[in-house]
Amino acid sequence: MGERLLPSYVPSDREPVLVRLPFTGLCVVTVLCPLCGFLFCVIWSLIFNFEETTYTHCMVPNYLPSISSAIGGESPQRYVWRFCIGLHAAPRLLLALTYWKLYRRGPSSTAPHHTTLCVVNFIANLLENLALLMLTYVSSTDNHRIHERAFLSFMAASQLHMLLTCTIWQRNRKPTVTPELLQPCLRSPPAVQKRLQFKRDTQKRFFDKSSKPLEPLDKGHTRLGHIYGPSKEPRSYLVEVDRVIDRRNRQHILLVKEPCPATPGPDAPPLVFAPAAVPATPPPALAPGSHQAYQVAGCVPTPVPRLFSCERS
Repeated sequence: MGERLLPSYVPSDREPVLVRLPFTGLCVVTVLCPLCGFLFCVIWSLIFNFEETTYTHCMVPNYLPSISSAIGGESPQRYVWRFCIGLHAAPRLLLALTYWKLYRRGPSSTAPHHTTLCVVNFIANLLENLALLMLTYVSSTDNHRIHERAFLSFMAASQLHMLLTCTIWQRNRKPTVTPELLQPCLRSPPAVQKRLQFKRDTQKRFFDKSSKPLEPLDKGHTRLGHIYGPSKEPRSYLVEVDRVIDRRNRQHILLVKEPCPATPGPDAPPLVFAPAAVPATPPPALAPGSHQAYQVAGCVPTPVPRLFSCERS
């Protein structure tokens, strides 16, 4: 429809939420993926591949398989380990982005070089995850050079990421109540109005999917009134009843097959406009002739005398 719908409930200024995930549960699932994969590889190697995974070139007996031989030496251990690492890689990237946004808005966001520190920490976190994926899927037997460089990159990026994380948390530590925290934080009024307008437009768009405009009305006689012309208000018309013109909404005017009433004579009283009846354009002269007949329903009485008094249908 052409007009804007204003809901009675004013929503908050936050962006609409598509999916809500508990942060603690996501972290637990992410950590359990490599842990469960590692336990499966060790147990499977002990039961089915004990000789192959405990073999050494110096012929020294081992009671447990090494980590590299357990997770990448035999199958299906290598495929289970790669699947678990790949499955937990996507949540880790999502957590890296979440922590980056958290650090930028921390209490020390106004400190010097804080933004640069957060960016370097985010890049180190990404490099750590990508290097872990590479050294997992490219084993030392497939390509020893790439596997070695991925392992070195993983170690360097993980150490740098942990060091920067500890530094950021140390700078963000503040007392519970400080004068800075007691200061009101006002949002920008244009930004709030823009978000509210976005929510209203979204509600209007979904409402208009199941609605359609009614057919326009022609001027003519009705059972209870006369269609005088369109009003300046949307979807409203001026209706004459007993020589008094008032405004009615389009949904209260129904088309019916009725004979045209007699044309008022020259001695008929002049037309009177009700206070709420304002034409959209200067009303043209009403020429007698063939008109469509309409029934007016759902009318609400107004203080003007001799107006509609019909019941809502």
